[in-house]
Amino acid sequence: MHTNGFPQRRHGAASTACPWAIGLSALLLVALLVQLPAGATQWGYATTLPIPHGFPASTHEVINDVSCWARSNCVAVGTITVRENPEPVVVTEVQGRWDHAVRAMEPTDASNGYGELTGVSCRSAGNCVSVGDYVAAGDNTTGMSVDEVGGTWLRGTVLPVPANSDKAFFVTLPASVSCPTASSCVAVGAYQTGGVLKGFLDTDASGTWSSVEAQAPANGNPAGSVLLRSVGCGASGDCEAVGSYVNNIGTTPIGLWESGGLWHKGVSVSVPSNGSGGSLNAVACPTPSTCIAVGAYGITVGSQLAGLTDAAVSGVWGVPGEAVPPKNAFPFQLTTLSALACATATTCVAGGQYTLNDVSFAHRDGGQTGVVLSETGGAWSRGVEANLPQNAVEVASQIAQIAAVSCTAAASKPCVVVGDYFATTGNAAFASTPATPPGAPGITRVVDLVHGFDVTVRPPSSNGGLRIATYQYSLDGGRTWRTRSSGTNSTTLVLGGLAAHRTYRLAVRAVTFAGIGPASPVRRSTTA
Repeated sequence: MHTNGFPQRRHGAASTACPWAIGLSALLLVALLVQLPAGATQWGYATTLPIPHGFPASTHEVINDVSCWARSNCVAVGTITVRENPEPVVVTEVQGRWDHAVRAMEPTDASNGYGELTGVSCRSAGNCVSVGDYVAAGDNTTGMSVDEVGGTWLRGTVLPVPANSDKAFFVTLPASVSCPTASSCVAVGAYQTGGVLKGFLDTDASGTWSSVEAQAPANGNPAGSVLLRSVGCGASGDCEAVGSYVNNIGTTPIGLWESGGLWHKGVSVSVPSNGSGGSLNAVACPTPSTCIAVGAYGITVGSQLAGLTDAAVSGVWGVPGEAVPPKNAFPFQLTTLSALACATATTCVAGGQYTLNDVSFAHRDGGQTGVVLSETGGAWSRGVEANLPQNAVEVASQIAQIAAVSCTAAASKPCVVVGDYFATTGNAAFASTPATPPGAPGITRVVDLVHGFDVTVRPPSSNGGLRIATYQYSLDGGRTWRTRSSGTNSTTLVLGGLAAHRTYRLAVRAVTFAGIGPASPVRRSTTA
């Protein structure tokens, strides 16, 4: 897979040995829940995405982008690799089930089966546009668009490039696409001209694509590259493209604003005062004039990477912010953000990758895994480590990364993050949605003891996407609650220290990092 400056998108028996003290309660519950950063969303329901039928189980899959037209209805695109070359793939979620994957078809002049899809935008159910690249005749890397119409993915068509492209050695690298209406799309990326890569801006109007070169800021180095990595459109003709360009200082974030169908010259986007250089990797425009972007920049300590957040109004960028990684991040950060989606102008989700410094798992030190940040009311939370499928394995260099995010228009609708991770079968793709509090458990058995009870709990039918951390219990029908210690999630509760020959109204409820679930039905029992 090419790089060219783009991030690679790649039930126990009864016992009275350990009675639980009645006084243990709210403080332990608080200690359990405050581990989640304020304002952060806990992610659960991590699902391994399928590969196309007929491909071997060892097929490696990498997801680069995702687009949702409704809650729990999405399309993800990327690559699958069986042999040396990657091949384009499309994976579809319908009503919450990721159970359909197909290999996309390149244009008819494809020469060797190489291809990848890097961006997707869905206008409605069964109608999406994806962009990527493939190897055409003459071993030229060429941009393509692969469209879904009425639920059927068509064979790809060639994307146009500006007239000054190098015809002898044709290189086009589409990175992103945004379709604000049923008849308009914008795609961005890079193409080769004069021996260097420059940014291109392609517009689709009712099925006809046209292409122009992205104009770098006035201080751009004529011999330097312009790499566009993402585009977001708040309306037809009102978009923002972001990426990086080379000036006399080095690689710097860039933003280009389109208003009324006219693309303006690029502007240099500043980074926080503790660093320099960098790139904007993803942008979302929840309104025609408001856009938010994320990326990475170099910090002065050790020249490491830190996550970058920024926002623009009518093409004018504001004060940049530094993303705060999880508490178990490596001290010098090594954090990059490459994914973003916004439900409103002040409600967004960003994703990427950070380097672990996890003292509890020494073998994870230095490994990189996925990070997710939540913005609520314009304030970004500290990042949280991405939840992964159960077959995830840890390796020295990498565990996982978040490649893309998609949110439906209403703020009340959850988002989905997608990425890739190391599984027991090799590199695999996954999707994750916000976790919810668990369902109601049940009490299946109560053994009356002297001064206590031996209670057997039936776990809730749904854990909300996260492992049950512990159970609370009530002795008065739910008026007050007591909490077992964090991490004690056995379905056997031994309650001691109670009055003899007294009737209690027992109830239990489950606790996860996403919250506290509803109570079980009350069961009346009398101590021996």
